[in-house]
Amino acid sequence: MTKQEFLDFCHEEFTKRGFKKRKKTYYLNGEGILVGLYLQKSMAEAYYVEFDFFIGEFKNPKLYPTTYESDYYGRVCVLSKDIDEGDYYMTALIEYELYTPEELKPYFDKAFDEWGHENFPDWDMGGTNEPVNEDLLKLCEIYSKAIK
Repeated sequence: MTKQEFLDFCHEEFTKRGFKKRKKTYYLNGEGILVGLYLQKSMAEAYYVEFDFFIGEFKNPKLYPTTYESDYYGRVCVLSKDIDEGDYYMTALIEYELYTPEELKPYFDKAFDEWGHENFPDWDMGGTNEPVNEDLLKLCEIYSKAIK
């Protein structure tokens, strides 16, 4: 798919779940949580799709925090098209020219579903590499309610 087709695909996947675009980030504001989706461009013809979670009340969209101020974040991962050590692998780097929307959709669905309950992917908590804690489980519960 082309770059524009990938951007259109992401826009559709995000907006159908209630996210609204503000500048370069898509936001969903829930009770006690703000979720941001950010497309981070790579040096290659690829993007990272980042979920940013901000804990708190955010009433004014003009004052929404940026991706660099998130409390927790994760990325959508897809099965690579490359083989490393004889096998395919999961990667957050989405080389959009190698995929069709139909191939990416299940990974996006899985990311949205997993981040809504306890069976979610590994998280980077501010670079601390701490294990998942009760606050994060509560965050996922709040997120689940926000996207319903």
